[in-house]
Amino acid sequence: MKINIGIPFFKEDVEDNEFTYISPFPTSSKNVLYCHYQDLTKIVDDGELDAISCNRVLNFISHLEINKTINHWCKKLKHGGKLFLFFEDIVELCRLITIGTIEEQDISKHIYGGQEEGWNFKKSGFTIPFIKNILVENDMIIENIKLDSFYCYIESRRK
Repeated sequence: MKINIGIPFFKEDVEDNEFTYISPFPTSSKNVLYCHYQDLTKIVDDGELDAISCNRVLNFISHLEINKTINHWCKKLKHGGKLFLFFEDIVELCRLITIGTIEEQDISKHIYGGQEEGWNFKKSGFTIPFIKNILVENDMIIENIKLDSFYCYIESRRK
């Protein structure tokens, strides 16, 4: 089983592919399970998943909960299972703000979220080295890291 964790999932956001989508909000979309993304025990046992793809969720998790959350996700993976993390690197974001690459009217949205919905308030900012260290502490092997503007991608595999 492969799952895709995202905030939020609307019908138009769910692709028809091999991933089962996790939504913390009720949805009527097919191939979507309603479950809090920080506690997957209701849908999968430890060591059951082939892959977890987590797209732009980390910035909505507080610094107090990030280690526990990533640890939980890693435990759900089979040995050899993959974890794909897509998130915003706060240091790169600040660098781009400082050099004027990001429009002034967009700065607040990038740092704090759009805030037009109750869920859209970012709680934290992370860096690639910070997330990489958490993964390594959880016996994950880093296989790929990419940075595009301030958007990061880390691919890791469970030992």
